[in-house]
Amino acid sequence: MSTPLAWDNVLIEYVKTVMDELGLDTFFETGTYQGQTSLYFANQGYKVITVEIDKNTYLNNLEKFKGKRIKSFNLSSEVLLFFYVSLADASKTFFYL
Repeated sequence: MSTPLAWDNVLIEYVKTVMDELGLDTFFETGTYQGQTSLYFANQGYKVITVEIDKNTYLNNLEKFKGKRIKSFNLSSEVLLFFYVSLADASKTFFYL
């Protein structure tokens, strides 16, 4: 299992800088884990889309995400990525896979 992006201060600041310089407004994350990365980007004012295949992990994060700009999904990342890229304007999105 990889470490959540939010636990690496240098990397997360770099990603934020890249997003700002490119004018990206949405952070798309696969593998929500404990939700720290999603919460960080939501608290920075970005829209967040996160997908988690494990139902218990997904359910544990729902309470944390209440009132935040986070859309959380409990399904396979391949399914959500296909529909998101096909149906949404993904040009303003940073994908963290």
